[in-house]
Formats: sequence, C-alpha cells, structure tokens
Amino acid sequence: MVATTASSRDDAPGPVAVHPYRDLSGIVPLVPALVYTYTVNHETGASSFPYVSDFVETLFHIPAKEIEADPETFLNLIHKDDVENFTKSVMDSMKNLTRWDHEMRMLTKSGSILHVHGKSSPRKVEEINADGTVTKLTLWNGVLIDNTDKKKNEDAAKVSLKGLLESTVEPLFAVDCDGFLTEWNDPMEEITGYGREAVVHKKFTSFVAETHKYAVTSMFSTSHRTGGIHSHDVTMLSKHGHEICMHVTYKRMKDANGDAIGVYGRCQDVTMIKEAEKEKNAALKLANAEKSLTEWLSHEIRNPLSVAMEAAQALKDQQKTIDSTTLVDEEGSSYVELICRSIIYVVEILTNMLDVNKYVEGKIILRPQLCSIREDILIPTQQMMGVWSHTGRIPVHVVGDEEVQVYADKLRLKQVITNLLSNAIKYTKKGFIHLSVETKKGDNIVGNDENVVLTVSDSGCGVNQKEYNNLFSKWEQLGSTVNGAGIGLCLCRMLVEGMGGEIDLNKEYHSGVEGYPGAQFMVKLPSSILAKNHQKNEKKRSHDYAFSALSEAVVASTGAASRVVEEVTKSISEKTQVISNDVCIRGKFRLLIVDDDKIGRRLLRCRFARIFPDAIIEEVESGENAIEKTEREGICYDIIFMDHFMAINEMNGDETMRELRKRNVDSLIIGISGNFKETEHLSAGADSFFQKPIPSNEILLQGLLSRLPPPAGWNVLVVDDVKLNSHFITRKLQIASSPHFTNIQVAKKRWSISSCASGVEAMDLIKKTHFDLLVLDQNLENETIRGTDIALFAKENSLNKDVIIILNTGSELKQPEGDQPFDIYWPKPLPSVEQMRRNLIQELIKSRVAPDESREKG
Repeated sequence: MVATTASSRDDAPGPVAVHPYRDLSGIVPLVPALVYTYTVNHETGASSFPYVSDFVETLFHIPAKEIEADPETFLNLIHKDDVENFTKSVMDSMKNLTRWDHEMRMLTKSGSILHVHGKSSPRKVEEINADGTVTKLTLWNGVLIDNTDKKKNEDAAKVSLKGLLESTVEPLFAVDCDGFLTEWNDPMEEITGYGREAVVHKKFTSFVAETHKYAVTSMFSTSHRTGGIHSHDVTMLSKHGHEICMHVTYKRMKDANGDAIGVYGRCQDVTMIKEAEKEKNAALKLANAEKSLTEWLSHEIRNPLSVAMEAAQALKDQQKTIDSTTLVDEEGSSYVELICRSIIYVVEILTNMLDVNKYVEGKIILRPQLCSIREDILIPTQQMMGVWSHTGRIPVHVVGDEEVQVYADKLRLKQVITNLLSNAIKYTKKGFIHLSVETKKGDNIVGNDENVVLTVSDSGCGVNQKEYNNLFSKWEQLGSTVNGAGIGLCLCRMLVEGMGGEIDLNKEYHSGVEGYPGAQFMVKLPSSILAKNHQKNEKKRSHDYAFSALSEAVVASTGAASRVVEEVTKSISEKTQVISNDVCIRGKFRLLIVDDDKIGRRLLRCRFARIFPDAIIEEVESGENAIEKTEREGICYDIIFMDHFMAINEMNGDETMRELRKRNVDSLIIGISGNFKETEHLSAGADSFFQKPIPSNEILLQGLLSRLPPPAGWNVLVVDDVKLNSHFITRKLQIASSPHFTNIQVAKKRWSISSCASGVEAMDLIKKTHFDLLVLDQNLENETIRGTDIALFAKENSLNKDVIIILNTGSELKQPEGDQPFDIYWPKPLPSVEQMRRNLIQELIKSRVAPDESREKG
C-alpha cells in the first residue's frame, strides 16, 4: 500500500511518497497533550486514528491501541450536545483545508466530563490499495489539550460574583469577633419579627434555641479562625415564640488591612421544607412498609409459582403424547390449560403490584419502538385474552380498520390494554366487548393536534357514579362482586401519564343493550408518538453520536449516501430473522445455572435445553460453587443464569456477580429473581435481568440477540494480505467473542484465531482444518484468487459444512448472479461489536427439530 499527499498550497511540489503517518514520535514525549493523526475517508465518511499518543490513557483511561483499532468508540465520547458543532468544524476544515481549531466536551471512560481544545492542520492523502484502486482521505496531525481545570475556575468565579451581587436581597446578619450582632437587614426582620434596633449589640445566640447555641458558637469560632465558607441548620426563636429553621452560611469579614473583624451569615428560611420532610418521611415509612409486604409476597409467592408454571408448561408440551381424554373436564376444558390460566392470573396480579411500586420509585423506564396499534397491540391482546377467557364468555372484537403507526413502549401499552380488557371480560355477561383505535383532533393534550385514541368498550354492568372520583386510585375495585386487587386501573393511569397521555372513563357512554349500560375507557396519547411526526426528529437524534454524524455528513457531501444506505438496507433485510418460540440457537454453548432450589434448577435446565439443544448445561446450588467452577476448574461459560437469594450464610446473587467480575469472568451473566432486583444485579455486573416467572422463549432470544456471541471454542481463520488489517480484524473478533468484554487477554481464551495472507494457503488450511468461521478479504495482492473464490471453495471442501463465511472488503462489491457464496458481508471499516455479534448469532438461529425427527436423523 502506498500513500501520497496533496499539498494545500498551489506552489507546493507534486505528490511525494511519505511514511504512513508515523512521523511524530520524536516530539510526542515533550508535549503535555494528546498527539494524534486522524483521517476521514471521502467515500464512506469513516474515521480512523492511524496514530494516537499514550497521553490519551491519562485523559480518557483508554489505551491508545484500542482507539487505533476502534475509532468509533473514541469519537462517540464527544458530548452529544457538541456533536453537531464538531461535525461542522471537521467538514469546514476538510472542505477548505483550513486549520481545525475547536473546543468541545468529551466523556472519559468513567463518565466524567472533560473540556478539551483541539488544534490540527489538514492535508489531502491518497492511498493506493493492493488492487490498484485509490482511496482518497483527508488527514490531520494535531493535538488535543485538556482545559477542564481552567473551565472550572472560570465557572467558580462567575458563581462567586453572582452570589455577591445577590446577597443584599437575602436575609443577612453580621457579628463581631465576640459574637455580638453588628448588622441585621430587613429580610431578617420579616422572618423573625425583630427589627435592627432590637438586636444590634446583643449576642446572636440569645435568639437561637438552646439546643443549637453551642453549635453556633463553635461555627463562629471556626469561621473567624480559618476563613472559608461554613454552613449548618440553626433553629431560631421568633419574636412571637415560634421556632424558625434557618440554613445559615458563614463567611469571615475583613477590614481594609485584611484583618478579621467578625463573621457574616446569609440565611434561608427552611421551616416549611423541614415540615414537608417530616411529612414525607412519615409517608415514606408507610410506603416502605407496603413495599416490604409486596416484596415479601413477590419472593414467597413468585418462586413456587415459577416452578408451577414451568412444570405446567412442560406438561402442556408433552400433552400430545398422553391420552388427552383423561385431562379434560366435563365441559371439554383442558385441566393443563386451566392450571396455566390460573397461574398466569396470579402472576399478573403480582406483576401489577410490583409495577406500581417500581413506577412510584421511578424504576420503570419506557422504551419506545415503532409499532402498529392494531397489529402489535390490539389484535395480540384480543388473541391472548381470548385464550384466557372461559368457555361461553362474550367474544372480543377489534373494531375499525384504521392503521395507526406510532413510536411507543409496546410492552407497557399492551399492559394497559390488557388490564382494561381484563376488567371488561370480568364485568360483561351479555352483548359485546370492542377494542378500537383512531386519530382525532385533540382539545386537551396538545392543542388542536391529532391525538391517538384507544378505546375499550363493553356492554357490562357499567360503573357506579359513586366510584368515579376514586376510579384510578390504588386498591379501588369496580364493585365487590368479582375478584381483583384493585390496582390495575391505578397502574394504567401511571403508565399512560408516563407516555405523556391521559386515561379516563367516558361518562356519556351507553352500550345500547337494555339493562346493561356498559363502560368505555379511553386512552388518549399525544400526536408526538405518531410515526409520521416522530420521523421528522429521527435524523436529528441519530446525530447524538459523533462517529455516525460525521460519517453521514461526509457521505452526503460526496454523493455516496444512496449506495451505502441501499447496501445496509439490503444486508439487514436479508439477515434479520423474526424470532419466535419455534426456533433455537445451535452451537456447543456452555451454560451454568446457579440456584439453591433443586426443582427450580431442574426446570430451568429443561427450559434452556429447548433454546440451546446442543449446549452443555451445568448447575450449582451456591455462588461459592459457581466461583469454584470458573476459577479453580477454569471452565469458560458462555452464559451464567444467577438467582438472587441463596441459602443462609452463603453469597447472594449480586455478591457472586461482583466476585466473578472482580476475577475477570467475561461470561454473559443474566440475573433471575422473584423480586425486582434489576438495579442491584446490573450494578453488580449482570448483563440482563429477568423476573420470575421467566418470560417466553421469544423474549429471552430477543434479549440475547445483541449480547451473546457464538460459543467459546470456535476456530477462526482470517484471510487478508495486509498484516495490519489482519491484526485489527483479529482484535475486534476477540472483543466480539467475549460476552462481557473485560480485557483482551481474557478475550483471547475464547476463540482460536489464525490468519494467512494468500488464497492458496487459505484453501489448503480449509481442507485440513475444522473452522467455524472464515473472514475473507475480497482483494488479495498479486493473486487472481479473490475472497469469493475462497468462499466457493469452502462451501464445497470445508471439513465443517456449516462454516460461517464473512466477506470483508474496503472496495465496492459487485454482487454476483444467483446465490452469494458467503453468509455475511462486512464492508471496511468493520461494524460495531454489537452488530458483529448480532450477525453471527443470527446465523446460528434455526427452526427447532421435533423429537421424532431428531431420532430419525440419529
């Protein structure tokens, strides 16, 4: 590969050969700043850092080699509010070949903010690739300086000046060196009732409650002696004998000669705040008692329910092989179905109770995604509730054909409709139950904009007028003739308001069925969730990250955007699979189940064996045993499923996770508990959390899709004629192979990765060695054999007929006629680690083989 440069000056000599970028080593040790070489590809917009000085680790706590290998991670440290200006500054420098001089905020690896100032000079560079094609780049050599301390000092000076200017409007007093009052302004008089004449020359402590006099005297002494700013809460006595809680901030006073002459204090009346805190603490005490009861119920009931549900599901799966006539009642209802339905009902009540607590504590996070109200919310809810309802119940119909596309939290919106529909089913004995959605001009959420209105209507007994005011309150039931906890509508209100909408009962509604007035609940959501409105802001949101923002800007400026978008769209449409309960993940994964309950472990083992039919599944009863498995026995697990509560005197789930992460165990750890322990588990090092009962296989698989790489033990071959490319590809594959990447030395133990530089050598290795993955460069120097030729050869001659083949190239790929000889196409630079894992694991997702079919294949 040869690099040439084009000068920005007209009188400069023509293109000259230069050493590829590493010409700064002589001055780097002398510069107290980050020295770098940075390039932008004119065609793809991709950024790279061919060179970064070791000072980067001092600033950002990231080794220079990691940034050179993965520039995206470093650029995405730029604060999202500064991405737009950063992109504009780079584009201006690139277009006009002018000096880049820019200030911005960046995040360190630990999340703290740095204020940095970058300076560099650009020049044009052309790289001649092995196949003769030319890659055009803009290259900057420059420095990045840390200005954080300077910025903090400037901000502190501004705050001090502002405080001084505003001090005269605050309650203020002053005392001399002996504690006698010398100043007392009007705001102090308004608060205490004492005028200046009544207090000056008297001890300040004579206006302070007895319990605080010593603390005030001590604070005066400290402020007078040491200077600085000191503050505390003081209870003072008003003229009328009332106690006033003041927050007082003290500062030493000096005369013109700089000698201390006393202390002045700035006051804030916090009496109402303190009273509010007392009321809040009392309310919290009551809420905590309720929360403790709920958590106790969760743990004591969810665990046996989880076992019952898994057992019932296993029985249901085997029902086809049993004489079904012995498992139905006189009305033909399946006993197994009745068991499942009853368990689900109890689980739903517990889930609602816990969700109310989580919402109050701010632990429910809404995750909007594109969905159709009719196809993704109403119809699935109708089908699900139809399964749960008893024989003879009123059928549920989805009314209307309007297709409304929105960005909303599908799970939570479905939860709202499920609760409303559940009430309708319980209270309706005759007539109908209807679900519908439409867009209407709004008059109560966002002016005259369109609102999304979902309705659940029935011909039941209706709602008593006396219950209107408390309808959405906690523990309120609609009458007393049916079972229920009285929290469903309360949760619905919380979730809908969290989405920016409102829920109400249509008091004017009547079903039209004689003797059955019915009820109609209306969920109104703002127009901002409509897909057509949401898409207007989508492009802006995508620019929150610097790497993608700059790439998109460069691609757009060079006219290559349409081709790149077309290729990416095609790749996604071809490779993305719909996850369902009828699929599994093939591969020799190794799983560990950590739970002190033997029955629970056995049922989880049965469940995970269906998802990972080729896996080795082990189980232990304690965190200590799990640590022993990974540490002493040295077993490299792909996934560890960790329960929270273990036996007495043993490590619980989050303690075990912390210990495993401390020992650099890089397995994917999934927390499991009957209680909501998501915060504790994630902070301890878990990658995900599921609350018992474990959700469906579909939800489990979706959660694993972007986190789980193929199993440990894979044999990988990288074919590229550029040694540096092979090095970076190998390194990124090593990172992708580690489910919870900690460091490169640990990741190297997962996969065996070898490389070669020629097509002939690659074909010879493929014939003799079992490879699970091939990563092939399309254009190999001085060879007629291309990456696609090696792929075709591997399809016919590989020892492993299921080998996954990836084509990786920096030049535009001309698609061949017919089927492609490779499974995945990765253009250079490589995609993100998450996308690499997703692409690879999708190749392992297969339809589940029926037991009989499996035996036949034997």
